[in-house]
Amino acid sequence: MQERQLLDETFDPQRCGSYQLLLQPGRLGFRLAVHDPLRNQFIAFASLPLQEASEGRWHEAIAKLQAAYPWVARSFRNVRIGWRSHLFTLLPQALFIEAEAKRVLQAMGAFYDCDAIYYNRLTADALMLFTVPGDLVNALQPIQPQFSIIHPDASLHLLALSLFRRSAGLVVHVAEGVVTLILAGQGRLLALLSFKTQAETNVLYRMVALLKAHGLTPNTTPCLTVGPPSTTGKSTPLGQQHPLSAATVAALIEQYFPRVSGKVAIPGHSFSYLLESVREENPALFATILCE
Repeated sequence: MQERQLLDETFDPQRCGSYQLLLQPGRLGFRLAVHDPLRNQFIAFASLPLQEASEGRWHEAIAKLQAAYPWVARSFRNVRIGWRSHLFTLLPQALFIEAEAKRVLQAMGAFYDCDAIYYNRLTADALMLFTVPGDLVNALQPIQPQFSIIHPDASLHLLALSLFRRSAGLVVHVAEGVVTLILAGQGRLLALLSFKTQAETNVLYRMVALLKAHGLTPNTTPCLTVGPPSTTGKSTPLGQQHPLSAATVAALIEQYFPRVSGKVAIPGHSFSYLLESVREENPALFATILCE
């Protein structure tokens, strides 16, 4: 990740109260976008690399973010935080009991008692339930007292529905060693599968198996691979695996799957010309605007 700030000439820090702030924290830093709802246009983008954030250090990371971009602490119309929790599950709406949410996630894996539990609505009858570090929530509140937290895979699910309105297609989200496969078609979510791996071939095998289970084939199923660009240009030490990235995954699967053609569009929203250089690399951030 590189430090970068792109501000359209129409962006006015004094008018933040009429803008929407999208903020995506991660282990390696922050990505931000500002959306003007009056024009339905993204008018600002910023990124800030940090040393790997860990439990108990989010206050320090947020302080560095505010020092780099003071406007992030201004009052916005609304603020949406994109947090990609690795501990999540999908639930039918009919089976969701908010008081039992913690117990449901404890069955999926361990997490801290101080962690917060959030949920996003995927469809009229399905929810995504996930955890968020309590320290991150507490660190955000002094600069933005009111915010919603959205899982990026929930946002990408909505993007997949807009991309694959007729025939089925796949969105492959690769970030921080975790891969999510989102299969959608004809306006419906068909499958959502998440797993950890460092091998591109493992991603390919899982994709083929998922399609086979739904009676689909790779050569007729378009695929969009998304994720942050490679964080380093350094070579990998001998005997070690190189970090899994969206670029390395795409290079393999595009040999077998047709690629989604054209630029990725966020339905109903446009981009300032200054942001054209970053829109393809950050669909998970920009798609956060699709979630209510």
